[in-house]
Amino acid sequence: IIAFFETPSWCLNDVTTCAYDKPEMDGWMLPIMPFEVSDSLEFLCLIVFAARFWLRWKSLGSVHKFGGWQIAQAAFLAVAALDCGVAIFNTIGIVPTTFR
Repeated sequence: IIAFFETPSWCLNDVTTCAYDKPEMDGWMLPIMPFEVSDSLEFLCLIVFAARFWLRWKSLGSVHKFGGWQIAQAAFLAVAALDCGVAIFNTIGIVPTTFR
């Protein structure tokens, strides 16, 4: 849901004009959050998911099975947190003027 309200990555560079700046381009005219706000919200959601994962592991103790789904969840959380961290510091993309 955050993706509908965050600033598109091609709008982060000052050289490119965004669709909401061009009246001839159709858009939804939704309010747009700065990328700092959307990244912070995403990071907060990841913290909640990670806390739930950890609390479930601690509360179930030896009964908790660390199977395939749990490994996938831990891997996806780690990759998403890495993506959030990179997005905070790398705002111009791997190659400047491309997506980040």
